[in-house]
Amino acid sequence: SWVQTRGRLEKGSGDSGKDLVMMREGGFPEVLLSGVAGLSEAVFSPSGVSFAVQTKDALLLGDTADLSTRSWVTLRAGESFAGRPTWVREESVLFAVSGGEPKRDRLFMHKRGQIKSERGGPLFVAAHGGALLNWDHSQDEDD
Repeated sequence: SWVQTRGRLEKGSGDSGKDLVMMREGGFPEVLLSGVAGLSEAVFSPSGVSFAVQTKDALLLGDTADLSTRSWVTLRAGESFAGRPTWVREESVLFAVSGGEPKRDRLFMHKRGQIKSERGGPLFVAAHGGALLNWDHSQDEDD
């Protein structure tokens, strides 16, 4: 998979939106999302069955079997994503937001099957003036 930005080769040749492109094994490239502002690269689950991508205002969940996507988490007013999502085994994704209330970086976990409007409280809130720089999670079953 890859993300391409349109309109970069020739000035004024496109809308500068980003496209998410994936290719099935032995197939041709397919554009899954087109002209999306703030599109991140795809982050695949450990098994490769699912993937997550961020847009300017939403976290999308995708399925590699049929290359479909659906909105999973929608940002609240004044928020933006910080960094990129990280899978916690197959069940959940860690993601960080900046802005909103309180105006600090916050780390959240969203579980597969959780309704997108049911975002729980943050796992971590950066101290005043602090920021989230990086996060990760072991894929071992014991952690």
